[in-house]
Amino acid sequence: MIAGVMSAGLIIGSSVLIPRIGLGAFVVLVVTGQILAGLAFGQIGVFGIVPQQLTFAKIAGAVMMIAGVYFVSIVG
Repeated sequence: MIAGVMSAGLIIGSSVLIPRIGLGAFVVLVVTGQILAGLAFGQIGVFGIVPQQLTFAKIAGAVMMIAGVYFVSIVG
C-alpha cells in the first residue's frame, strides 16, 4: 500500500515538476533523493541492514549531488 501511494506521488510530482524544471533536473533530483534516503536508511539501519556511520566522504558526495541539481536546473 505504501509503495502505491509513493508511486502515485512520484507520478503526480513528475507531471507538475518536469514542465517547470525540465527532465534533466527532475532525474537528478530523483537520484539525489535516493542517495539521501540511502544515507538515512544506512545510518538508522532499517530493512535489516547493518547500521553504518555517516562519513565526511558520504556527506560530501551528497552535497555534490545537490550542487549538481543546482547547476542543471538553475545555471543550465
